Amino acid sequence: MEARFSVDDLDSVAVSILLKPGGNPTVLKQLMPGEKYKLKLDNLQMQGDFVHMSFRQTALGLEATAHGLETLHRLRHQRLSEIKEQTRDEVVKTLLKMASVKSSSVGAAKPVKDFQVSLDDDGVKLLKKLCAERNFALYYSAGKLTYAARNVAKRGVAVKVSSASLTDLQLSLDLSEVVTSVTMHGRDYRKASTVMKFTAVASKLKTISKGSSAAKLLKDGFGPREHEIPWSLGKATPSALEESAVATLQARAETFARGRCSGEWNTALSPLSLVQFEDVSWPLTGPFLVSSVTHVVEDGMTETTAEFFSDSLSKG
Repeated sequence: MEARFSVDDLDSVAVSILLKPGGNPTVLKQLMPGEKYKLKLDNLQMQGDFVHMSFRQTALGLEATAHGLETLHRLRHQRLSEIKEQTRDEVVKTLLKMASVKSSSVGAAKPVKDFQVSLDDDGVKLLKKLCAERNFALYYSAGKLTYAARNVAKRGVAVKVSSASLTDLQLSLDLSEVVTSVTMHGRDYRKASTVMKFTAVASKLKTISKGSSAAKLLKDGFGPREHEIPWSLGKATPSALEESAVATLQARAETFARGRCSGEWNTALSPLSLVQFEDVSWPLTGPFLVSSVTHVVEDGMTETTAEFFSDSLSKG
C-alpha cells in the first residue's frame, strides 16, 4: 500500500494484493472503480473513491492494483459557468458540497470581501486557483477538510526527526523565483473610474524558519526585485488586492527552500506540520513546513517520505 497526503495535489492511495490463481471476487469487488474507501493510518485519515484498477495473472496468482483519489476528484471535468456566491469562502463551501465532502472547515482566516465576476472552469482547477490566489491550502485536520492559509495553517510544535531514523535527507536553495515586493492592480468593474493598487513588501511575510528571509537574502545579494501584476477583473476590492499581493509574495518566497526526506514510518508528519531535523548540519536543521507525505507498506517493510519547504533560513 502507498498513501500520499499533499497540499498541492489530490490525496491518493494505491493498494496492491496477490490472490490465489482462482482470484477472490468478494475482495476484488471492494476495490473496483466507483467503490468508496476510508483509510486511517494512526492519526492520519483519508476518504475517497477507487478510480482505476489493473490486473496481472502470474505463476504465483492474480496481482490486482487499485488506485484511489480523495473525494475532491469528483469535481474534475465538472465545467462551471456560474456560481451565485459572492465571496471566495462561499464559493469554496459550494464546491466542497458538490464533491460530497461532509465535514469541512472554511474561512479559518479572516474572510476578505470580494466579488466573483465570472467562472468557466473545471471544479478542481477552480479550487486550486482559489487556493493559489490567497496562498491557501486544502488539508485534512482532525477529520475535517480545512481551507486556510497554508503558511500558518498548522503552526505549532515541530515534529522532531533524528538523523538516525532517516535513509535520505536533501535540501536545495534557490532565489530565482523570489521577489522583494509585489504590486497588484485592480479595478471595481461596477465603477470603471475607480482604479486601485496595493504593494506587498517583505515585512508583510511570516517567516517559517525564523531566520534570514529569502527576500532579505535576495535584496542583500542582488538588490531589490519587484514584481508587478496588471489589472485583474477578479480583484475588485482593496482587501482582495492586499490579500492577493501578500499571497503572491509569500508563495514566491516559499520556492526558496525545498527538501525531501525518507526514513522510518512516521505518521506524526502530515501536510502543513512543522518538521525539524536533529543531529544534522545547518542549514538542514529547519524548521520547515511539510507539503506532502507518502507512507509505503510493502512486504512487511514500512517507509515514510516527506517533502517540505521554507521561505527562510534558520539561524546558523
